[in-house]
Amino acid sequence: MSDIAWNTASIIPKCGTIDRALQERLSAVENVLTEEHRTHSNQDRTDFEINAWEVQLLAEGGYNYRWLVSYTTKYHTLDSNEIFSHRKIIMREPKEKASACQIENEIAFLTYIAKHHPLLPVPKVYAYNIKQSGSDSPYIAMEFIDGQPLDSLWFGLTELEKATVANEVAEVIDKFHSPAFYDVGPYPSTHAYVLACYDKEIYYYLNASADDLDEDLFENTSKEKFIESLRTTRNRLFSDESSFLPQGPFALVHGDFCGRNIVVHNGHISAIIDWEFAGSYPLSELLGGLGVELFALEDHNLLEYGEWSNRIKDAVVEKVRSRGWDEDKVALLVGEGNREVQLARREIIPMDDEVDEDEDDEDEDDEDENDKDEDGKDEDDGSADVSREGNLGEEKGEGAMMAVGDV
Repeated sequence: MSDIAWNTASIIPKCGTIDRALQERLSAVENVLTEEHRTHSNQDRTDFEINAWEVQLLAEGGYNYRWLVSYTTKYHTLDSNEIFSHRKIIMREPKEKASACQIENEIAFLTYIAKHHPLLPVPKVYAYNIKQSGSDSPYIAMEFIDGQPLDSLWFGLTELEKATVANEVAEVIDKFHSPAFYDVGPYPSTHAYVLACYDKEIYYYLNASADDLDEDLFENTSKEKFIESLRTTRNRLFSDESSFLPQGPFALVHGDFCGRNIVVHNGHISAIIDWEFAGSYPLSELLGGLGVELFALEDHNLLEYGEWSNRIKDAVVEKVRSRGWDEDKVALLVGEGNREVQLARREIIPMDDEVDEDEDDEDEDDEDENDKDEDGKDEDDGSADVSREGNLGEEKGEGAMMAVGDV
């Protein structure tokens, strides 16, 4: 999803309700821009009128609508002159299933980065509304960034242009884990962070009302048994720090850093957008063994995907080594990530287990044999069984857990 204009965007006819809500939003934007004008120029503006506007739907994603709003304003100055301005802004409206936390998180990160780390290119936030208020719904009004998403441009770029953009992507990643972002957040260690994630999940399931819980999640287990399984895993992690990587700094993690959220204009990165899932996470989660998704991975582009992802990783490693990083810290950055962190930072729900209990009993002896190492010793150290799909539970059946989606 990108803050860009598409040639196929449709013009939305104006109606009374849209006009009133949009007038209020554009007035809020103009109040900000007028104050900026007073700060940076000697010419004072007294009032303004919004004369005309055009609204185009740019894109619709799982959580948001994005609109391009083009409008004209007329300003009056103290010496009775009139000044006309034509502007473009992005209006982002969340869908019903988007949480207020996502909106607040995006606003907070865009504002923080623009103020404290201006070398990271992000859209400026002009105005916003987090909650339903009167006739208006939640929205974010932000700067229009000219360009196209990298994933839609990639295969039309020359090798030199690809190399240029890839190096700029590596520079952005390098800024994500610069010392300026260290020690952001309340957690003193990765261990403390993971325990807090489980505390949050336990608190939620203990206090959520019936209306807030999906009944389908508890077809094969009760809420009480599921909460107990969360507590069991939390207690295991509390007493077993061996499952954690060596402690490193916390870094800025975008949460969805990929080609569709990298805006490119004239061959260079002009903005990084969609910060709703951003957060401060352990360094091992910045890349997490996944590489960088510059474009959608398909069978016919596997080799190119791997080549450029590795080239970006190599460039990042070169940059951090030039800053004096030792190899242990480099390994944290470009390693496979931390399994426990990756699971804990996601929403945890009961696992839908359809394995027949009789089949479990028949296979029990075989499974016990498979759990022993070459010396006949039991390999199970009591840790949770985690599959590649993110299943988390000490055994199949009631109380097992699955991690889904970043929170």
